Amino acid sequence: MNHLIGPDTDLNTVKGPFDFCPVNIEIRLFQDGQRSLYVITSINGQSLGTEHLQGIRSPIVCINFPDGAIRHAANIPNNATHYCWLNSVDIAQSDIAKNASKNEMAMLLHGGLAYFNQDESHTYNLIQINRFRLIETGCLWLKGRKPWRSEYTQSLRNEGRLASVQHTHLWDKGVRYVAFLNSGEKFVKANDPNPPYIATEYWAFLYLFNDDTSPNPRDCFYEVSPVPFGEQPTE
Repeated sequence: MNHLIGPDTDLNTVKGPFDFCPVNIEIRLFQDGQRSLYVITSINGQSLGTEHLQGIRSPIVCINFPDGAIRHAANIPNNATHYCWLNSVDIAQSDIAKNASKNEMAMLLHGGLAYFNQDESHTYNLIQINRFRLIETGCLWLKGRKPWRSEYTQSLRNEGRLASVQHTHLWDKGVRYVAFLNSGEKFVKANDPNPPYIATEYWAFLYLFNDDTSPNPRDCFYEVSPVPFGEQPTE
C-alpha cells in the first residue's frame, strides 16, 4: 500500500492518479477465529502445490458505494456483488512467487482487492483480483488527511488487519502500520449506546505511527475518492 505515497510527498499531500489492474492469481478463503485469511493457490496459471502463501484479508462485504462512479474507476467487474481486501504475503519461501510477472508481483507485495459473486447457496465465487497501479490516466485519488479514532484500533488488530510497514518511504515518515478500511465499514465498542463509527463511504488507507499500535496524534486515514479524469478532489 505504500506506493500510493511517493518519496517526494508527505502524508498531507493528495496522491494520484491511480487505478486498478486485474492479475492472474487464484485464492482460497478460510477463517481462523476472528481472523479472515486467504491462501494463494496459483499465480499466472501455475499451481503453487506445496508452496504455502497465506495472507490476512478483510471480511467479505457487499459492494455498497453511494454511486456508481467508483465501480468504473476501480475496474470492478459488472457482475461482482462482494469484495475483500487482500493484505500482502511473504514470498521469501516461494520460488513461483519470486518469479511472478510484474503485475502479480505488485499484488503479492502490496495487496489488492478480490471480487466475488454470491450465488443462491450463499457461496462466494471469485471473479477477479485487482492490484494498484499508479498511472497518469487513472481517475482515483487519495483525499486529504482525516484523524483516526484510536479506540477502534484494537478491533482491526484482533482481526490481524494491521500490516507492518516494510518500505522506506512510509517508514521514514514514521508510519509503522497500515490497514485498508472497507466502504461503509462500521466500528462499534462494547456497551456503547452511540451509533457506529463509519470512517469512509468509499475506501480508505489507515496509517498508525506507534510500534505497539497505541494511540498517536498523527494516526490518520486517507479516503479514496473517484473524481473526473485529470481533476484532483477539493477539500
